[in-house]
Amino acid sequence: VGNDDGNDGEGSAGSKPVPTPPPARDAPAEVLPVPMLRVLGLSGDPLLEVEAQDDWTIGFIKQQVVQAQRVRCHPWQLKLQLGDQPLQDDNLLGDLERKDLTAVVVKESVAGVYAAFTCSILVLHENGRVAYGWYDDYWSSPIRESCGSIPTSFIVESERTTGDWKVEGMTLKMTAVEEDMDDSLRIEATVANSAKALKEGISEMILVAKLWHHFSGDSKEKSEPEEKTFYKIHEWPEES
Repeated sequence: VGNDDGNDGEGSAGSKPVPTPPPARDAPAEVLPVPMLRVLGLSGDPLLEVEAQDDWTIGFIKQQVVQAQRVRCHPWQLKLQLGDQPLQDDNLLGDLERKDLTAVVVKESVAGVYAAFTCSILVLHENGRVAYGWYDDYWSSPIRESCGSIPTSFIVESERTTGDWKVEGMTLKMTAVEEDMDDSLRIEATVANSAKALKEGISEMILVAKLWHHFSGDSKEKSEPEEKTFYKIHEWPEES
């Protein structure tokens, strides 16, 4: 005998199926604010305003300031400060308390005499000429003292230049010949600033260089460059 209420005998009259809840969704990831970096000139004019990353180095930020073309100089002629505190090229933006920096343009030229361990001299004349010398010696620290009078001979004998140097973008490109070894050199270097450089030279400016050697007995230059850090040990006189 069937039921008059239309139910098939399962459940009570008027009951409805319980809806299935939708699957739980993951909570949206927290979006962290991107810090805004501002670099101002000494007059207070903005030189750079960008969203920055905490892993940006001061050296990289200097390149961004120059590329923004609101100040005309090379990156190595730019000093960045946080208040009165000078910053080094390897300082990270994320380690600074504030993101408002001040840019100071200095007039130091990259031209000068440089020395590298263990016994290399690199001379960049202001007229774009280059001299290079390698000595069978082992100079000690500080290199500005241990290389003795060797740089003087390069400074006085300007005819010893054997190549040229120029700036391409952020890179110094040089050619030179080390005559005693009959070694034709191709050199590329980036210019950096480090307070630690004053231990070895007379300036915070250093050249982080790669040297490709091509000796006279070889059919082509070496595929793997030699890496050296050159410290400035002599400035050219202002009248030169």
